[in-house]
Amino acid sequence: MAETNSKIIKKIDEKHFLIDIGKEHGIEPGDEFAVYSKSEDIKHPETKEDLGPYKLFKGRIITKSVDQKMSFVILKASPYYSDIDKFKASDSVAEFNPLLINIGDSLTPITTPSIEVEISPLQLKPGGKFTTNAKFKGNLINGFFDNAIIYPLSGGTGVYWNPDPKTWDTSKDTGKLQDFVEINSKWDFVIPENSSKGDYLVSVRMYEDPYGIPQKGRYILASKDITIKVI
Repeated sequence: MAETNSKIIKKIDEKHFLIDIGKEHGIEPGDEFAVYSKSEDIKHPETKEDLGPYKLFKGRIITKSVDQKMSFVILKASPYYSDIDKFKASDSVAEFNPLLINIGDSLTPITTPSIEVEISPLQLKPGGKFTTNAKFKGNLINGFFDNAIIYPLSGGTGVYWNPDPKTWDTSKDTGKLQDFVEINSKWDFVIPENSSKGDYLVSVRMYEDPYGIPQKGRYILASKDITIKVI
């Protein structure tokens, strides 16, 4: 995977770039990187302590084609494209936000996301409570855990949604997790009293919400399905 000092070397447009690593560095199509830029050294205004440069996360890129010493990449997700659907052909994207990716920005390889899940108990009555214990490791933008509880499997009649309050920001309608995280979270769900008996599928998911637009542009980074029984 890439060295820590790899960079953006050419900006084709606001979503397409060349980076200075390729086949010689073990890069393959589909590899993902987080893009950062650094500020000038920051000094504390009161203590005058040198705090070093601030590392600003700009987005995520994915390699599409790979040469020996460089690769062609496209922007996969960025927190600074929240109004991307409002762009028109005559708009200048560079003027829209100064935080877009530029030549010289540095790259960090992205870890393949992983999820581990336990649910207890696996058998309960209507009105009973089960607990989800989920672990996630990976890179994301506005990430959050959510349970899709599909009931009952025999009829497929509906879904209960159960976002994790530790990672979900209700006021902003988006996730709280940013950049690279290793997180373990627990949250509860009470099966409604009027629920039908039978097998329920609990799909435990880590969502990413890169554009921060409610109900638009979210996708599942990792998931684990577990069946519970309502008796």
